Amino acid sequence: MTAALLSIRNLTVRFHGERGETVAVDGVSFDLNAGETLAIVGESGSGKSVTMLAVMGLLAKAGVTADNIFGCGRNLLNAGDVEMRAIRGRQIGMIFQDPMTSLNPVLTIGRQLTEMFEIHLGLSGAASRKGAIDLLNLVGVPSAGTRLKDYPHQFSGGMRQRVMIAMAVACKPQILIADEPTTALDVTIQAQILEILSGLQSEFGMAMIMISHDLGVVAGIADRMLVMHSGRIVEQGLVDDVFANPQMPYTRSLLAAVPRFDLETEMTP
Repeated sequence: MTAALLSIRNLTVRFHGERGETVAVDGVSFDLNAGETLAIVGESGSGKSVTMLAVMGLLAKAGVTADNIFGCGRNLLNAGDVEMRAIRGRQIGMIFQDPMTSLNPVLTIGRQLTEMFEIHLGLSGAASRKGAIDLLNLVGVPSAGTRLKDYPHQFSGGMRQRVMIAMAVACKPQILIADEPTTALDVTIQAQILEILSGLQSEFGMAMIMISHDLGVVAGIADRMLVMHSGRIVEQGLVDDVFANPQMPYTRSLLAAVPRFDLETEMTP
């Protein structure tokens, strides 16, 4: 047995507000193995994204507790801000939910891409520019060289998502976290984005965590899945096993909500 690439034990995230304490993630534990795709599914507010933001060190540490968060050969739970900044992007990349709000609106796409090479790989000038062009070509952005000078608002939603993917994989991380990467995209663009992610995963040998409420996406791309509800993992297993024989009522209700076109339905006037 090889050690897991990412191992999380008893992760809990609490938010404190005017109305008291809210437990957003409640005792979550799971492993991510090298090269696999793990899906985390559940309705909005179930704790999917918050779990991974905690792992990335992007939440206030006061509200995050765990027995262990071990990833890429390091203890992420006790890593300081400087160490986590080095890990983010270099060893763990993340595609955030909304590229329009995640990309800096006042910086060109080229500046945002070359910054990844400058900070994490020490490249600059022509080398970082070439890296940025190569990335845009890799994710299928046409006329990559001329588009470096454009700003996020000059790209379509699908093209902005491609830019976000390019930024996340710039340093060929060991782990890629994709948080709802196909939300608000039409089905044709969704298929293209998923194809890009699968291709990059194979090319770079990355493990991937796919956060999604879309079970159709999960069925087509993931090896294993975790089902979250109210901050807890209520079911987990191989994707085919969970789809074929869900054990928990909540999982069955999620699957029942997926439209089925292979069943005969009686049309009513």
